[in-house]
Amino acid sequence: MINKALFFILLFTPLNAFSQNLLEIALEDKSSIVESTPFYRELNIDTFNTFYVPRHMKSLNFKDTTLLINLIKKSNLKLDTSKWNQTEFTKKIVVKEEGEFIKVKKALSLFPNLNEEEQKALKKEIRKYNNRTSSWRSFPIAVSRPVFSENGNFSLITIRNGNNGGEIILYEKRNGNWFLVGYVKRWAY
Repeated sequence: MINKALFFILLFTPLNAFSQNLLEIALEDKSSIVESTPFYRELNIDTFNTFYVPRHMKSLNFKDTTLLINLIKKSNLKLDTSKWNQTEFTKKIVVKEEGEFIKVKKALSLFPNLNEEEQKALKKEIRKYNNRTSSWRSFPIAVSRPVFSENGNFSLITIRNGNNGGEIILYEKRNGNWFLVGYVKRWAY
């Protein structure tokens, strides 16, 4: 019985960790409040012509346009549209609908390992979110489900920053860690 339980834990843990690590990297400097509905933006195949590599990463020299085209096609299929749930994020609050009121104490109880500075920042963001007018700017963010290449070493994620714009980002997995390669597309509202 214990062997079966251990087998299932080992079988399913890498699948969760595979995308979880990527989400943490992709959303590291974003709002702590995430919409439960995944965000998708239709991409044209020629979008990769606007590919932008951040200044500090110019040495990457990404040139595999076939891989990028295949990821874009796969992204447009919207293979996974299931809603996000709280267990998929370690430091983000998932809101089910626009205008949902977030209780500060309940939100803090979701993240018992936050240090004092992180708790203070989260409280501030929740209060700002709860007191916003209908013309919110940077939250909640909406995130697509990651789309992975066939070998699992590349991924596209689309992020909308409230009504402030968004970006479609390409990541690469090297030595078990995810790294930002560049922005396939960015937009502003």
